Amino acid sequence: MRVHSPTSRSGSRIYLSIWDLFWALVSPILALYLRDVDVNADWSVIASYWVLSAGLAILAFFAFRLQDGMTRYFSVHEALDIAEAVLFAELMTFAVLSFTDCCSRAGSSRPESSYASWPAKTMSHLSIGGAGSASS
Repeated sequence: MRVHSPTSRSGSRIYLSIWDLFWALVSPILALYLRDVDVNADWSVIASYWVLSAGLAILAFFAFRLQDGMTRYFSVHEALDIAEAVLFAELMTFAVLSFTDCCSRAGSSRPESSYASWPAKTMSHLSIGGAGSASS
C-alpha cells in the first residue's frame, strides 16, 4: 500500500480572497468614475467594460497565483507579483478593447489616416474626459 506524503499542496484548491474579489469588481467602476465618465452614457457599454475588466483582473489573480501569498509576511516579491498581475490585466483589457474597436471599424468607409488615432478613441463613446465630444 502506497502512503502519500503530507503536503500543504496535495489538493488543488481554487480560492480567492474576499478583498481581491472586491477590488477586482470595484476598480473598473472606480476608474470610470475617476475619469469623469458621463453618467448618461450607454450603460450596456459600461457594463461590458466592467465585465471584461473585472474578469481579466480575476484571471490575472489566478494566473499569477496571488492567493498563495501570506499576508502576514508581505514582502517586495508579493508587491511585484501584484504589480505584474495588474499590468497583465490592464494590457489584456486594452488589447481586447482595441481589437474589438478595430474590428468594428473594418467595414467602415473611413480613410486610413483615421486608424492611426484608434487608441485615443477606443472608449470615446463613453465620453471619458471630454474625448467623446471631439469631432472625427
